[in-house]
Amino acid sequence: MDLERFLDENVKPAAGCTEPVAIGYAVSLAYNSIFGNLPDDPCKDVPMPDPDSLKEVRLQVGKGVYKNAFSMAVPGTNGKKGIELAAALGMYLDPKKELELFEDVDEDVLNRAMNIVDQNKIKITDVKDKAEFDISVVMVYILEGDKTSSSVRLEKFHDHISSIEVDGRILYRDEKIREKDSTIILPDSIDEVLQIAKSIDDGLVNRLYKGIQMNTARAKDGLNGEYGIGVGRKLNEMIKNGELSDDLINKIKMMTAAAADARMGGIEKPVMSTSGSGNQGITALVPLGVVGKEKDISKRRIAEGAMLAHLVTKYSTERSSYLSALCGCSVKAGMGVTAGITYVLGGGSEEIKNSIDLLAGNVTGMICDGAKEGCALKISTAAGESLESSLMALKGLNVPEDNGIVGDTAEETLENIGKISDEMATIDLKIIDILESKIEQ
Repeated sequence: MDLERFLDENVKPAAGCTEPVAIGYAVSLAYNSIFGNLPDDPCKDVPMPDPDSLKEVRLQVGKGVYKNAFSMAVPGTNGKKGIELAAALGMYLDPKKELELFEDVDEDVLNRAMNIVDQNKIKITDVKDKAEFDISVVMVYILEGDKTSSSVRLEKFHDHISSIEVDGRILYRDEKIREKDSTIILPDSIDEVLQIAKSIDDGLVNRLYKGIQMNTARAKDGLNGEYGIGVGRKLNEMIKNGELSDDLINKIKMMTAAAADARMGGIEKPVMSTSGSGNQGITALVPLGVVGKEKDISKRRIAEGAMLAHLVTKYSTERSSYLSALCGCSVKAGMGVTAGITYVLGGGSEEIKNSIDLLAGNVTGMICDGAKEGCALKISTAAGESLESSLMALKGLNVPEDNGIVGDTAEETLENIGKISDEMATIDLKIIDILESKIEQ
């Protein structure tokens, strides 16, 4: 298995929640394409957008994208929220930065984008009833007196451009998505995934460890600044006051919550994502950093645990879909990090599988009701329960296969969670109804 390629595609920095970032990225591509600035020819100069020349931007998004972008603070905007704002900002940002393009938001860009939003030129025309990741953008712009129309579509992955058209002419089409599906194939068993994680070379050790350091830094930002609803800061206060014990589980809950506070509160710094989600990256990596520090575990073993966490998260994602009605931090990244923690604490294949089953028997069913500041609560719970599952598995505890969705093997358990995820598709539509009712109030 090509681990470098796996990490290139599945583990990457992202500034801000990945759904509004992807919307901004798609709009940035649409604007740049009008001037011939394309992903495979990115050297052309592009003028500052003229609001009077912009006629409209029409967005069609999948239900998971809509749900996760609806309530999110956009980085660099002092906590301002909205899909329309994320889209308007994209016009002024550099598409070469892909999922880190919001790092360039400043007061001038924000004011220009707000002007476009105020003119009601950004419209959400359709929320697609499909589980897969999907964003389509159509931009109408007056260029040298003539009406020009560009369209961009992102599919399946936040940064995968499937097509770019200008005035009906296809200027860019990427079929690599099929190549990704056919060449990056995970093994069918957790045992094989474990052996791959243990095989990483020194270069990958350093790369993986940097992701832990990045997300741990965001946790420190969350503790030291006023971000989100302040779950991490409040847990820290309760620990200092003796209202919560100063133990490993509460430290992990505090640190992961603080990182989520910072990210969901709009900090202008990236986190290392996994399987398309920054919050999943926080859940998968921050607990490993805390465990490694508290237990004085070697850098190599922590990095191997991180590789295992990324691989198991991806393994779970392939069975539960990229965006689902189940909380990805608990049922995807949670499975990944409990496997990783169990490994770094000395567990073998049996204990790793048991930790996955224990977590599945505990948190499965936690819904995703959209990305927002309150995600810090779920991430904190997922991280704490992941550690607890690891510790119980290391003590020899397991869940019998006749218990609910838990299968005869961990692999079967994850398959069962995927089946539940598929059947919960209508939950997303009801959540969207609830969100949209808030607009009308």
